[in-house]
Amino acid sequence: MRLAPPWMIPALAALLAAPAAATAQTTFTEVAAASGVDHVSLGRSAAMVDLDGDGLLDLVATAGYAPTLPGDHKLFRQSANHDFEDVTGLWGIAPDDHETFGVLVADLDDDADEDLYFINGGFTAAYPNQLYRNDLGATGLFTDVSVQSGAGALSTKAFGGTLLDYDLDGDLDIFISNNQDNGFNTCNLVRNDGALFFTDVSQAAGLTSTGAYRHCGAGDFNGDGWPDVGVGNFAGANALYRNEQDGTFTDVAVAIGADSPGINYGVVFRDFDNDGDLDIHLPKFQPDADIQPSTLLVNDGSGVYTDVTPGSGTTFTTDMGHNAADIDADGYPDVLLGTGSPPTAEDDVLLLVHPDGLGGLVTTDISASSGLTGAGPTRCHGVAFGDYDDDGDIDIYLNLGGMAHNPTTVQANRLWSNDGNGNTWVGVDLTGVLSSRTPVGVHAWVVTNAGRIVHRWLAVGSGFGNTDSHTLHFGLGGAAGITELHIDWPSGIEQVITGLDIGSRHAIHETGLRLLGQPTTGTSVTLQFAGAPDDVAELLFALGTATTPLAKFDGLLLLAPPLFGPISVPLGPAGRLDLPLVIPSDPALVGVVLHLQAWIHPPGANKGPTLSNRIELAFD
Repeated sequence: MRLAPPWMIPALAALLAAPAAATAQTTFTEVAAASGVDHVSLGRSAAMVDLDGDGLLDLVATAGYAPTLPGDHKLFRQSANHDFEDVTGLWGIAPDDHETFGVLVADLDDDADEDLYFINGGFTAAYPNQLYRNDLGATGLFTDVSVQSGAGALSTKAFGGTLLDYDLDGDLDIFISNNQDNGFNTCNLVRNDGALFFTDVSQAAGLTSTGAYRHCGAGDFNGDGWPDVGVGNFAGANALYRNEQDGTFTDVAVAIGADSPGINYGVVFRDFDNDGDLDIHLPKFQPDADIQPSTLLVNDGSGVYTDVTPGSGTTFTTDMGHNAADIDADGYPDVLLGTGSPPTAEDDVLLLVHPDGLGGLVTTDISASSGLTGAGPTRCHGVAFGDYDDDGDIDIYLNLGGMAHNPTTVQANRLWSNDGNGNTWVGVDLTGVLSSRTPVGVHAWVVTNAGRIVHRWLAVGSGFGNTDSHTLHFGLGGAAGITELHIDWPSGIEQVITGLDIGSRHAIHETGLRLLGQPTTGTSVTLQFAGAPDDVAELLFALGTATTPLAKFDGLLLLAPPLFGPISVPLGPAGRLDLPLVIPSDPALVGVVLHLQAWIHPPGANKGPTLSNRIELAFD
């Protein structure tokens, strides 16, 4: 059973709703040419992810096929001085004639490196999607394994894609949104069966809604612990697929008011008011003949949404490229819109977002003051976020557009370096153990020393099919420190860590306990341990519970003395262990509740072990 999360404490409600304090101006410097990434990609998706595991964020720019223009995909490896080298061919990515509209970057086979999945098709034709396995550590190359990936090479007029562990089995599945093809189309869900083999389960999952779908996003909008999916429809109602926890989905877009028919280019899940649940941004393309404002929907905490667009300042046009991140590090996600279409360049729009204190949202347009419009109008599509220069603020990589048959419309990509504004921050790099190694869907929150809570979720496939940095970046405003980091892993493990410094990044493995089976006398259950590779778990037992901060162990002791144990077990190189527990056939055990917690730490460590979550053995 999941504990009530801290944002539900009534005493914090007013604090959570309060607008952030004013901060110094946020500005950017354009550095694409100086950094070596001013490439022509014809305006598709972008990614900012560490591909080679050296701790530096690399860049990916996808491209539509153009025989007369250099429209191939590009991979740029970052060097220690924050310049970039074109390693596309060196790393095994060959030129091709696919129309690519999205790139998903994650560890799809849980082997500790980032794989590439290209979403192909879009406007032109049904192209097979492409899966490249990351073999940089072994051969120095990415290997095209599309053919042997089963439904990983699904051939549709795919436009968007997003990752989610829809069945919570510990690996990442792929949702694909499709453009119309001789009439409206449905979407696809391909299940990860391990070893980079995928099965199309779209029909069994109930993905029956049809449309001219553009981009999509995944997030647990109703807070039940299971990931849902939203899909933008250009020619009809959006789809919002609620996960029914049995392998199927139900489209509830109309029921919750997220259908917003027509000219939608995506569905973005973010906690814009920072109250612990996911809100929704619906970006609209808005051609001149059909002007509509993009939509902002605020979640009341139960999956019921209110349209707060009126008065929010979201009255902008031609929103094609889009994504959201906390640009000014105040704790609230902001919105960047690439407003240009291929024939027409327009100024991009950067909106700071925060609550209005009345249950709605307000936006502040800093497009000009930030310097973003200083480089001129764009045809921006791909927008990827991350702190590429590791200085504590969010930078922006833009994949700009153009029309291949009209070279005068084509623009080189841009890299905007955030100049910073003095706000504090902390970064967290999470590695799943029982959850997928790239733990898409994980929800983490920090508590500042002033009692404010700041929330973040990990998503892959957001906006125009982009992949942002996997580092969870917590903008803290002016907070001088944090007291706790809470992590709600997709596996159900809840982890609490204390003693983290701000102004730096922290690498954290999923650490804790999970119980499989019902503890009935005369049977057996499985106790699962998770931690960093080769950690040791020291298991403790108690009959009562308490909450005692233990600075030495960077966590909370949740057992009440007397304590029994510890029983020490090694977790091995995978950082996990499944331990069978045989329950005696003893009637005296019926009705007894035993509480378990573990100290999980590197061998020989005497400071800084992680105190796990607490689980119960309630004997029947």
